[in-house]
Amino acid sequence: MNVALWLFPIGTSYVLSRVIRQCVDAQKAIKASFLFFTLILLCALYLGASIYLMKPSFDSLVIAIWINLGALTLGLLPLFRAFIKSYLVEKSESVWVNKNLFNVGVIFLVFFNNFLVSLVLELTTGLKSFTLSTFIQIIKSMWFTVTMFFQISFTTVLLREELRKPVLYTALLQALSIALLPPLFKFLGEASILPEFTTIVASVLHIFRNKSETNEGIQFYFNTILLIFILVVTGSVFWEFTANATLLAFSVVLSGTIFLWLALYHREFVYFKRRFDFLTLRRFERS
Repeated sequence: MNVALWLFPIGTSYVLSRVIRQCVDAQKAIKASFLFFTLILLCALYLGASIYLMKPSFDSLVIAIWINLGALTLGLLPLFRAFIKSYLVEKSESVWVNKNLFNVGVIFLVFFNNFLVSLVLELTTGLKSFTLSTFIQIIKSMWFTVTMFFQISFTTVLLREELRKPVLYTALLQALSIALLPPLFKFLGEASILPEFTTIVASVLHIFRNKSETNEGIQFYFNTILLIFILVVTGSVFWEFTANATLLAFSVVLSGTIFLWLALYHREFVYFKRRFDFLTLRRFERS
């Protein structure tokens, strides 16, 4: 395996983490969206070039063009959303719906980028076709899971001052368990659920020892970790008896989605709470 290939997912994961760090601030969302736009175009160019070089032909060239057009469209969506979001923040006291939609777009583009990166790396290591089974294969591959590991790790480090310790520890353990999932399944089978189990045990111990640090956001995150653990266990058993890893791949995606949503939601809650308190104070002074 070419070690230099790992620089690509590591680099894109870091850039996306910086984007997530900026997207939580309304004033920086446009700048972050420009970074998204640039990054997704680079990924599309890389993917299109790889497909064409694998099999130079007119058909592969058409596929590469469509990929780049699709990436161009997806890259422009968060940019337009950022302009709208910034306008609404200035003109409205409550933009929860708009902010949530923006977060959905951010999370989708993060996963889309990570999937493209993983697909490109699979192409460089011998992948010749793309089907539904290939999609599942990529999601549970070392490329995708390690990319998600770096994504969660970088995001956690960049948000360490905003995230409470229970969330911080759980996120790091969760990232580690995601990264270890493919090799552990290869060598240990069902025993590979132990990292997820360790995550839950560590979270429970810390939350019970520091009850004063808990809040609704942390409890929600902990409950979703339990749900993900159940999915991983069920997916492991399902994979063992049917050789179908669909449910397991879904649990990996869900795990990363929950973390990214919590990271974005936590910062937004702080931002809007301060804004609400400020507006309430101004109204009180006027009255």
